[in-house]
Amino acid sequence: MRDGRPPKERWFRITGSSMWPLLRDGDCVLVRESAPIHRAGDIVLYKGTHQGEEIVAVHRVIRRRPIDTETGFLTCGDHCIAFDGVLRATQVYGRVVRLANGSAETSLESSAWSRVGRYVAFVHYPIGLVRDRCHRSLTSILGRDSSSRWVRWLKTAAAWPVAVVLVPTRILLMAPVVIISPFLRRARRSELAVRQQERPSSVGEWGGSR
Repeated sequence: MRDGRPPKERWFRITGSSMWPLLRDGDCVLVRESAPIHRAGDIVLYKGTHQGEEIVAVHRVIRRRPIDTETGFLTCGDHCIAFDGVLRATQVYGRVVRLANGSAETSLESSAWSRVGRYVAFVHYPIGLVRDRCHRSLTSILGRDSSSRWVRWLKTAAAWPVAVVLVPTRILLMAPVVIISPFLRRARRSELAVRQQERPSSVGEWGGSR
């Protein structure tokens, strides 16, 4: 609660596959406006930039990391190897608390979802860290200017060995999550299930995961 008022909640429709296998294209998620105390493993909706464009995404908190004098959050998609960067608390709209499929829904606040979320964050942190350090090293050696075709080719060629190691490692470590995802995603019908007409028919102003 903020200032004694109950937190706001709103449904959003997921677009894209960056959170596969736990969240999939077309899923509806309930986002609860919350105080900036998100933990590693939580799934949040945030507003940021990607390749110079403003985006809204649903991704997972990997670590809490200070930025300037504020609390920051390092986020990443479950189906990605690159971090989104460190987000300020003001960029985070809220935490995903429910997943809806069709006319039924399931809670993401259960102990099973929490344990899987922490595991995914644990897996992604070292992989993303290695990828980022390799990327920074390549940038420092070859420069940031990618206007030259040869520079672009060298960056791509140098990145391949890193990808060949990191991608299979991520696939191997995420295999248990892929196996159990159908059981976690199994929606249980409930008297408290939200009515179909209350869910979004399109992405809406906040968008979805990229």
